[in-house]
Amino acid sequence: MGNGGDTNIVIETTITFSNNILYSTFYFYFNSFIYGCLINFIMDYTQLLKRAREGLPEIVSVRERFEVPKVKGHLQGNRTVISNFSMICSTLRRQPQHILKYLLKELATSGEIKNNLLVFNRKLSSLAINQKVRQYTNMYVLCTECGKPDTKILIEGNISYLKCQACGAKHHIKN
Repeated sequence: MGNGGDTNIVIETTITFSNNILYSTFYFYFNSFIYGCLINFIMDYTQLLKRAREGLPEIVSVRERFEVPKVKGHLQGNRTVISNFSMICSTLRRQPQHILKYLLKELATSGEIKNNLLVFNRKLSSLAINQKVRQYTNMYVLCTECGKPDTKILIEGNISYLKCQACGAKHHIKN
C-alpha cells in the first residue's frame, strides 16, 4: 500500500445541476491515485420540490402570507354592525371610505362609519359581506401579475391604477 502502509482516504464531492438533472461526481483519493466515478442522480425538478415539501411541517406548506380578513359583527335591530372594520382596512391597506363606498354599492344598502364600526342600515349575512370583501381584495388589493398584496392605488387624471410594489406591474382599475 505504499508509504509504509499509510492509507489516506479523502472523498471530494462536486454537485452540479443542469437541465433539471442533478449530477454528483465523487473523487476518491487513495494513496495519491485518483479514482473518479460519476454518479447521475436523475431527479426531475418537480421530484426535488415534492421531496422538499414532504419534509416541511404541514402548517408551513399550506399557509399563505396574506389572508383576506373575515368580518366580525352582530345584528342590532334592522342594522348590521361590523366591529372589526378598522382592522380590515389596515390589513388591506386601503382607506376606509374607499372600502365603504365599494361595499355599500355592491350590497345595495346605505350605511356609515361610527366610532370605528361599520353600520349597514339593513340585515346582512356575514357570508355576503365576506364575499364582497374578498371581491374587493381581488379587484383593488392583490396584484394581477404576481398575486401579492403589496399594491397602491394611483390616480393619474381621471384614471385609477393598481401599482404593485413587489413586481412593478401596473394595471387599470375601476374608480
